[in-house]
Amino acid sequence: MLEGFKDVSKMVMEHTGVYILYFNEEMLYIGKSINLYERVGSHLRRMRKGKMFRFNRICIHLCSPGEALGLEFTLINKYRPPYNVNNLGSSLTEKPIDLKALGIDITSLKRKEEQMNQDSTSQGFKRRF
Repeated sequence: MLEGFKDVSKMVMEHTGVYILYFNEEMLYIGKSINLYERVGSHLRRMRKGKMFRFNRICIHLCSPGEALGLEFTLINKYRPPYNVNNLGSSLTEKPIDLKALGIDITSLKRKEEQMNQDSTSQGFKRRF
């Protein structure tokens, strides 16, 4: 599992961030949303109706909309999940986005992750990574 993401397969919180859909250990899709609860819920409904690929794990990284944009783009370019391939066009560069140039501090993302892990552990959520 990627650093900075939490496995929340049984619980999806209503926040802005980046999410990754997996089937077992295979990364299938990376997306972003300003409302993770609604967006991931729509994926679940489409999957149950047979209108979408199957996935059995959802991992999220909570962040601001600006961070989500840069992080999603960078992760798609780095990992090339099979269901994101159609989203990659000639307008995208092979070079990942410089997150620092966007004002995104990786250190602060790690601190946020640590805080979320502490918060989720104190609230009784199981940490999985």
